[in-house]
Amino acid sequence: MTKGTKIVLIIAGICIALSIILLGVGAMLGGTRFADGIDTEIFGFNVHMGRDGVYAEGGNDGFSHFGEIESTGSETVATFDEDIRAVEINWVAGNIDFVIGGDVITVKEECFGSVDSDEMMSCRVENGTLKIGYSDERITFVGLDFSDAEKHLTVTVPEHLVSEITRISVDAVSSEINLGGFELRSLTINTVSGSSELYDITADIFEADTVSGNVTAAENCSFGKADIDTVSGSAFLSLDTVPNEFGFDSTSGNVTLELPADAEFELEFDRTSGELELEFAAVKRGDEYIVGSGRNEFSIETTSGDAIIRIK
Repeated sequence: MTKGTKIVLIIAGICIALSIILLGVGAMLGGTRFADGIDTEIFGFNVHMGRDGVYAEGGNDGFSHFGEIESTGSETVATFDEDIRAVEINWVAGNIDFVIGGDVITVKEECFGSVDSDEMMSCRVENGTLKIGYSDERITFVGLDFSDAEKHLTVTVPEHLVSEITRISVDAVSSEINLGGFELRSLTINTVSGSSELYDITADIFEADTVSGNVTAAENCSFGKADIDTVSGSAFLSLDTVPNEFGFDSTSGNVTLELPADAEFELEFDRTSGELELEFAAVKRGDEYIVGSGRNEFSIETTSGDAIIRIK
């Protein structure tokens, strides 16, 4: 064993020991156990100690703030009454629903299966971003999650606060996502073995990356720029306006795009095995199709997948 390796192992051991000591101190000082760690007061500071780190709360920008969390074993609810401008979700094994309503922002998980207290969801607000995790103390190995409990997540946003949220990002495995009612600058969805249903959504930028899952935007949806990548997954978008840029890249997946009758775009269609069905009158130049002035840029690349662009 080299000297450098010994130093790294010593430092790692010290960090682990310090974490255990801090958790013990927090509990002895009357710390309150929440779904994502222990809250306590040390030397006059409100401190939260969890698997994702130790945070001091003081109301200043840059600090983490934890909502009021209540748990009944099968259900955990966290409420937030502060300024939230973005939502980030990392979830495994369970559906994700966004709901408009209520008086404060509420995050609720419903558990189906055996879930220990340290496997409950983690959520906090940091720099105006509400960060929601599937579990704060799940067992991981090389980034893989070994928890098998299915948990249904519901994020409820009051109608008067919807306009304050400008960015939503969701990373999910084995999850069905239902999202609607927002006007965003950025919407990002990454899924493995799960589909996404979007409605009443306006976003300047929409990005989706899915494996074994479909993407659907079928009701009152508009995107300034849309970029979708799929593996064994298809996309269906029925849009109220024409995107300035549209990109679809798929292996074993189809795309259907519905646009207003006055749509104008230039499409580059590249496929290994797949057909293009274009309902708009177009001028063809090699792999390019020009509709109207061609002022909006579309690109579709498929391997074993078809593309349909039709009038809405």
